[in-house]
Amino acid sequence: HSGIDIKAPEDTQVVAVKGGTITSIYQDDRYGTSIEITHPGKIVTIYSNLSTSELVEIGDVVAQGQIIAGVGSTGLFESAEPAHLHFEMTKDGTYVNPADYITF
Repeated sequence: HSGIDIKAPEDTQVVAVKGGTITSIYQDDRYGTSIEITHPGKIVTIYSNLSTSELVEIGDVVAQGQIIAGVGSTGLFESAEPAHLHFEMTKDGTYVNPADYITF
């Protein structure tokens, strides 16, 4: 898949990797509850397999490190795996390897 999986206990806090605006909240058929944040520089981060999306709303401006959700097991494609965050990133509309931009 296009992202990385970060193993964590269910309901571990998920935080914004950088400040930006919540531009989408949706239920993905494959990856479950998902939140997208648009950042300066045409970068979008996508957080999926979340336990909740109730902590933020579309249009909210979030700061780096702000809690946006919890780790869950809502992704159909990854339901056999332990709880984890499925994290994707795009730049200029093209998927990129998050590890090239973020130190985990």
